[in-house]
Order: sequence, then C-alpha cells, then structure tokens
Amino acid sequence: MILLSKTKTNIININDTRPTSLLPCFSKLYEKVFRRYFYQWVNDNGILPDEQSGFRPGHNMAVSLVSIVDQIGQSLSVNTVTAGIFVDFKSAFNQLWFSGLVLKLHRLNCPIYLIAWLRNYLCERSAYIDMNGTTSSTFCLHKGVPQGSYIGPVIFIVFHYDILNSISMLHWKHLFADDLAILICYSANWSSKSLIPNLIKQIKHVVISLMSYSSMWKQPINFQKTFWMLFHRQIAPIITPYIDCDGHRITSSKKIKYLGTILDCKLSFASHLSYVETKIRKNSSVLKYLSSGKPLTEDTAYRLFNAYIRPYYQSILNIYPIISRTKQNHLEAINRKMFRTIHH
Repeated sequence: MILLSKTKTNIININDTRPTSLLPCFSKLYEKVFRRYFYQWVNDNGILPDEQSGFRPGHNMAVSLVSIVDQIGQSLSVNTVTAGIFVDFKSAFNQLWFSGLVLKLHRLNCPIYLIAWLRNYLCERSAYIDMNGTTSSTFCLHKGVPQGSYIGPVIFIVFHYDILNSISMLHWKHLFADDLAILICYSANWSSKSLIPNLIKQIKHVVISLMSYSSMWKQPINFQKTFWMLFHRQIAPIITPYIDCDGHRITSSKKIKYLGTILDCKLSFASHLSYVETKIRKNSSVLKYLSSGKPLTEDTAYRLFNAYIRPYYQSILNIYPIISRTKQNHLEAINRKMFRTIHH
C-alpha cells in the first residue's frame, strides 16, 4: 500500500493522503470476472437508486453535473432561492463495514455464492505501507475496500444503496459515488421573512437524518469539508455564516467545487472559468517555451496540447452552452491563439 498526497504541499499531513493498494494483476482478473456476475444481479434487481451516477454503465459525471445545474437554474429563472448542502464522508472507501455489507446483502436476497466470494475477498486482509523505500510492519485490515481495485467502487455504491431513503422525496438529491449533494427549494407557503429560517430548518433535518444513517452503518461525516450555500440572483440575503446541528457546525460558502466544477452562488461560473483560463495560460506558456527553441513538429505540438491543455477545455463542455456569449468568445480567442502557436 502506498500513500498518495491529495495536495501539492511539501509538508504532507497524513489526513491529506489517499492510501492506494497495489494488488496482484491476477487478482484484478478475478475481480473483473466477479464484477460481471455481481453487476448483473444488481441491475436485474434494481438495487441502485437513479440518483447514483458513479461507477455505473450508462451513467457519468457529466450527466450528474448537468442535472444539478439544470435544477438550480430552474429556481433562479423564476427569481427564487435554492439551498444546497454538499456532504463529504470521512475516508469513505476506507470506512466500509464488512459485517454491515454482508447484512445488507442478505436483506437484499443476494445469492450465497456472491456473498461468500465477497467475504473471502474482504475479510482477513493484511497490508503494509511502503513510503520512500521504507516499509511498515504488516497489519490486518478490518474495514474498507482496497482503493485501486476493480471491484471496490462497485461494492461501495451497493453498500450505500439506501443512503437516500432517509431524505425527503421533496428534495433533489445527487450522488456520485461518495459525493452527495442535496438541493432544497422554497415552498410557496413560506413568506419572504421565513424563507431563510425554513431553508435552514430543512438543512438541519437532512443532516440529522444523514447522521443517523452514518452512525448506524459506521460511515462518519466529515463536517470540516461539508458546506452549505444559497443560490440566488437577486440581492444577497443575510444568512448565518454557519449552522449548528446536533453539536456539529456546517459552514456556509459562496462557492464550492463539486464534480470538478466550481459552483458560485449566482451560478455564473465566473470562478470556474477564471480557474480554467489560468491553467490554460500556464500550460500554454510551457508549450510556447518548448517551441521557441528547436521547432516542434505539428504532431508533437498536438500531443502536448492534448495532454496539457485540452482536458481543461473539456471540463467546461457541460456548462459551455449556458455561459454568456462574451465568455464563450473569450475562450475561443484563447483557443485560436493556441492553434496559431501549434501551426507556426
């Protein structure tokens, strides 16, 4: 097992690392075969909710992002507000409870041979950590699915198939693996003065329901990375900087990064477009530096463009149709400049 840093700082906090398991290649072949039969049972029985978009054939991050942007936009188009709560689970994949998984599979009438395979795969595992050539002593793993495995993400989303059952059907829910977003819209019965208090009340109710679930199934919520925000396009209402909920504090935010896209309170995507433009300009300077000396062939220049610049353009494809024409023209101008560099 190796620890990959989630940040680019020189001093690494152990909490900001992602333990990744280096598994035998033959083990992954067995996982791939098992995944086929396991997924067939999951799909035949309709186990997963429609809101779950992670690690499922026919579902992807783009669909989930477009859906949440569309739902927020519906409220903003009629000059109303929408509250969003973005929940982060602490070490989600590393906290999966083996006994709880077996219990849920039995409740779902999962075939015994599938449960037996999973029990053999997950239980009594051991590992050691390799960091800069130094290895730790071997230790036993009593919870969690190995990150880097082929079957691990599927086991995780099946284990949490019922996480949305405790949340009111009146709210919009979005789940991509362990990334949970809940949108709470206003009610026509609320007066303008009671709008914010009622939204906060609904947020507390949602969080308490999730806390009950996390306590029962041993999946703790990371409240330090759980935020709520208010989407609006009129004069910003006065809101509390945080919400106290059963001894935990949920901080409000004016922008948040969800599924790789920075959402701001007015849904203008100004922060995200600024971030993308900064990355494109930084990487394009590298391309210009390489081409300033010995001229690059067109094929090499295209390869560098596809590796270092194109991914940032692709990250805005889902929101490109709804951004202003001025911003579209600005991005296209940067793109044309890049192609002039490639062809000259």
